[in-house]
Amino acid sequence: MEAIAVERPAATGLLLAEGTKLVHIGPHKTGTTALQGAFHLARTQAKEQGVQYAGYGRHSASQVLAVIGRPSPWSDDRKPPDIRTWQRLAAEVRGARAQRVVLSSEYFSEADSDTIRRVVRDLGGEPIHIAVTLRPIARILPSQWQQYVQNRLTEEFDVWLRKLLTQPRGKVSPNFWRRHQHDALIRRWADVVGAENVTAVILDEKDHDFVLRVFEELVGLTSGTLQFDPALVNRSLTLPEIEMVRAFNAIYKAEKMPVPLYTRVLRRGAAALMERRKPAPDEAKVDLPPWSLEPVGQLAREIVDGIAASGVRVVGDLESLTRVSTRREEGSAPYVIKPDVAASLAFGILLATGAARGTARMEPDPEAGPPLQMPSPYSEPPELFRISTLQLGLVLFRRMRGDLRDRIARLVRRR
Repeated sequence: MEAIAVERPAATGLLLAEGTKLVHIGPHKTGTTALQGAFHLARTQAKEQGVQYAGYGRHSASQVLAVIGRPSPWSDDRKPPDIRTWQRLAAEVRGARAQRVVLSSEYFSEADSDTIRRVVRDLGGEPIHIAVTLRPIARILPSQWQQYVQNRLTEEFDVWLRKLLTQPRGKVSPNFWRRHQHDALIRRWADVVGAENVTAVILDEKDHDFVLRVFEELVGLTSGTLQFDPALVNRSLTLPEIEMVRAFNAIYKAEKMPVPLYTRVLRRGAAALMERRKPAPDEAKVDLPPWSLEPVGQLAREIVDGIAASGVRVVGDLESLTRVSTRREEGSAPYVIKPDVAASLAFGILLATGAARGTARMEPDPEAGPPLQMPSPYSEPPELFRISTLQLGLVLFRRMRGDLRDRIARLVRRR
């Protein structure tokens, strides 16, 4: 294994050859949202430095879901996106004239070997390099369970975790193992592109900028080009918050309510809005139960040993992935759901239903706090939820009219 230490300044010798396509495959819960946001924010500066960030949005989830054949979690029909969306993205990458191209989606981590070969072929083959971002499995487990709860899971964390760790892999939450058996994930891609064309980047929990500096070096960007987007708040929910969601799920399933409605009012509404809430410092977090420390530690050791034996380049402290700890104690006191947690869930659902549309003041209220913001890129901002369609239409009309007037004026001046 080729290892590069974590001393500052950032590791050297990372720069990829000109013409290389850098494909970041996640997986989920490893800082992908923040990294994608940083590249998207720096599109213009990166292009000026010879680096193209592929796609038109912050990430290319829909396009990658199309090629791996997985239904989009944001669609109502539960079908994979049109394969032509992937074909257009792949054509963009193949035709890029930049010195280096970056493509990022955590959904690449769910690709099987045949799909990986297709992805590499569709992107134009060599030179191609795969980047994997990693954090301790002990940190990922609570975070991934939260994501499953926001996809209608009703099992409490301890029950789900015990099943996951004791039952045959693939039986419980099968995509968890495809994403997070990280040594196997790395092998799947290395078997296709070669171990020399894979870099595993270990996140530094004490230096959040480390991952940005590493990716800058990989593609030759000036240090500081990539910056985190402050609008992309992506904190984990606290235990009372996620338990509120889980209780909602139980009622929702019992009433046999439709999935598309859940996506709109819970995932894109209430849960996203709760992420903007500032929990108290002593509010309970989702932590590993004490009984799980040994099996999770064994799993972490297995993953690290597999990565070390894979021959891929590792940037960062590989052994840090074996850290397993918990703040929970046996017989911990029960958590308390505070009124503002319940209120944020209820208010988020209210906004997402559209029932509050048209109730907003167009002028700012000096006595009101800062406007609500939502991190989800798939939802309209909640500050627009209470503005009527007619009001929005008038604003858009005025903007378009002003823009057209400015364009005509510029054309006249050129003549």
